[in-house]
Order: sequence, then C-alpha cells, then structure tokens
Amino acid sequence: MFPSYNIIRERKIFRHREDLLHFEQVCSLESSMSEAFADKNWDEAGVIGHEAIGLFNQILNDQDVSDHVKALPKFLRKFTSGSVLAYVVTKCVEVFERAKNYEKAVETLQSLLGQDLYLPDYHGFWHERLAQDLDHLKQMDKCLETILDGLNNPNVQEARLLALCYRANKICNAKSGKFKQRLQDFTYHPRWTMPPDPGAVTISGKLLPKQNVNSKTVFIMEGEDEDVLCSVEEFVREHYKRHEGFTNGVHGEGAVVNTVAAILFWDIIFDLDIPDVFRSPHQSAPLDFNCSDFYNQRKEAIDERLIDLENWTNAEVCNFAQDNWNRVCGVSACPANFELFSDVEHFISLLECFTGSQLAGICKRLMTNHRHTRSGFPDLTIWDPKNQKVAFVEVKGPNDRLSNKQILWIRYLNCLNLSAFVCHVEALNAKHLSSASSTKTCDQKTNHVTSPMKQKKSDKLSRKNRERRNSEDDFVL
Repeated sequence: MFPSYNIIRERKIFRHREDLLHFEQVCSLESSMSEAFADKNWDEAGVIGHEAIGLFNQILNDQDVSDHVKALPKFLRKFTSGSVLAYVVTKCVEVFERAKNYEKAVETLQSLLGQDLYLPDYHGFWHERLAQDLDHLKQMDKCLETILDGLNNPNVQEARLLALCYRANKICNAKSGKFKQRLQDFTYHPRWTMPPDPGAVTISGKLLPKQNVNSKTVFIMEGEDEDVLCSVEEFVREHYKRHEGFTNGVHGEGAVVNTVAAILFWDIIFDLDIPDVFRSPHQSAPLDFNCSDFYNQRKEAIDERLIDLENWTNAEVCNFAQDNWNRVCGVSACPANFELFSDVEHFISLLECFTGSQLAGICKRLMTNHRHTRSGFPDLTIWDPKNQKVAFVEVKGPNDRLSNKQILWIRYLNCLNLSAFVCHVEALNAKHLSSASSTKTCDQKTNHVTSPMKQKKSDKLSRKNRERRNSEDDFVL
C-alpha cells in the first residue's frame, strides 16, 4: 500500500520524443554495464564505458541540453540522459582502476569533476577516488591539491570529507617527512575533521567453528536448558538484556530512526503540495527525498516541527506520534518500517526514552540531509522503558571495522548526550554442538527463540572492498 498524496506535474523532463528515446538508450547502456559488472566481464565493461564517455562529452558540449537541464530542479535531473551517463562513466573509472590504468582513471574523474550539472552528490566520491588514484601514481603534490579542492567543494559531504582528511593526514605524517609542513594547510581549514575514536567495549562469546572461509559468523549463546545459535548482533542484544537491563532491543540499523522521523514528519513528507515531487501514484517517498531540495522546499515546516519537538512535553510527543502511527500504519511502501516494532505501544516505549532535544537532533540530521545520513547508524537500538534509558550499539565481530559514516553517526549521537558506542565481540574457541536438535535460532525482532537468524556479512570482506561498496551512493531511477 502506497501513501496518499497529491500529484502535481508542472515541468517537462523530456523536451520531445528524441529526448525520451535517448534516455532509453542510455538506460540500456547502464543496464549492460551492470550486467558486465555482475559477470565480472571487465573487457565488456570497458567497451561500454568508452561509449558512455563519448556520449557524455557530447551532452556536455550541447548548450541547448545544458540549458534545459539547468532549468529543472535538482531532484528531476537524475531522469536525464546526462545523469545516467555520468553514473556509467563513474562505473568505468573502476574498470580503469582494476586494470591499473590510473592515468585514464584520473583523466575521467577530472572530467566528471569539471561539471556540476549531473550527479553533484557524487563530487565527494569522485574527489575520494581521484585522490586515491593520484596516490597510486605517487603524485603526492597533486593528491594533496585534490584533497584541498574537495574540502573547498560544497558538494562534498561529511563522510567524504572524513575520508579525504584521513588521506591528507596519512600523507603529511609519512615517515619521509616531505609533506609535514603541508599539514597545517588542512588542519586550519574550516571543514577539516578528525573525530576521536568512538567509545568501545569488548565482550566475549563462543564462536561456532566455520566450515569454510565463506561461512556465516555464528555465535553460541548459552541458555538454561539449551544453547542457542545466533548472529553477532543478536548475541550482543541478548547480552545487554541479561546483564545491563535493556529489556527491549531492535537490530534495525538506520531503519529505526528513519521510522521515528517518518512518523513524526509524515504530514510534511506527504501532505504538502509541492510541484513535481509526486509524479506517480506508486511512490514510497517524494522524488526530492534524497536531495537538498527536500529541505529547501520545506524549510519553514521542518524547522517549525523541530522546534515543536524540543518544546513539547514527552506526553505530547508520544500522543502526536501515536496518532500518526494509527493513521498510517497500514502503509507498507514508505520510509517507515512498522514491522520493526510489535505494536504502537512498543514504538512509544522507545520514544519515551528520549528528551525533546534528542529527538529533534536526530530528526534534524535526517530531514535536512537524508541522502548522506540515511546509512551508517549503529546496528542495535536498545532501551529500558522502566528507567527511560536508551543506547545505540555498533556491533563489530572479528576482523570488522567502522565505516566513516558509522564514526560520524556515533559522534553525532554522543553530542546529543545519547549513549552510542562500539561493542567488539571477542570470539572464544567453541565446541561443536552435540546435536542439531539441541539448538534453536534467535528471533531478529523480538527476544523469543523462534525465527531464523539473519545472515551476517562475510568477515573476510577486506576493508578496501568494504569502503568501495559503502562509498558508492545509491542511484535509483
């Protein structure tokens, strides 16, 4: 079921039939590139990429096309041929990098960064890749200049800034000392960021022996009558229930706070009559939801709601949220995941653990910059309604590390005086269970022992590949 909203179409995305046909052509090209990546057919991907580069350059040089695209709001530009081609060209950069053709990768990235009409949200990613490729080429002076350009670029967002700052710090503090004096060029920059390591705790647990390197990480949780097999997140959740008094817990990552924000801002997201953000009856969110236009077009309403959340009593916030939940809980295609909670009372018990300023702070980060803050939230949200305390736990199993977005979310939550930290699970030697009949699996949503465990990401995923995966912004037509 989709939300209710008014459809107001004012702008034409395609000037004429030829624009639409060209858009279909480049979408087919993007589909072919995706298939080549899935098949790891890098030669084919290279051929597609070269074609996309040629078409992209043609579009950049067509002034009529550029004028038309500039007249469109930012959130509609992703439906243009130029945006699709910019994405395909971005994928082609990886093809060059895999072939160690860093010179061509650098040339392509510089071309992408030379324009801001198509995919401006990718500037951070492009700067990050350009700095890395220049590093591979041992062109450290140019690498540092690229990093400085990234700090000066308003399109580069916080997580990308952090990656650039890490690289600048590494280069300037290298043993050779050649660039040590350059570090002050960065540390005095107003956008320089180097957050301290998040607070961390370590707990121990029995690890089920793996059959092979690709096997899931499974922990053994001791029960009164029988042992229980569970994922590392479920193991930590149960630990805080048994030993720290957090009687409720959800392994939902960012879905938890996105659900909170969606319910508290539902009318602002769906009920305002803003042209072109809803163009189809089958949308789960407005088209500008992951664009800066979302906040800019609703600034007054969002700011007013944030002030309300800070000033309302806890009872007023909960009553408002409960009314919204009851009104829209039947909607399945939306930013809120109602299934994370057993019922509205379960949801309200979480809200009661926040102060108004804490709720407003979390919602402000999501509602003003959703695209770049929707991910990276800690794995577990745990709370104790009786004592009105809540905590957020980023769970790290063996060989797992924090992403930049995770570091930034933990720091932000701590600045709101919320408990957020990393929990490392130290694996102990584990014995094989005597029989399959003596084990069960933990439920993901409740604390009962009924449903299958959630598949854990492979521990063998290298940091380099994980950062590559996390760094690619979602691009959905």
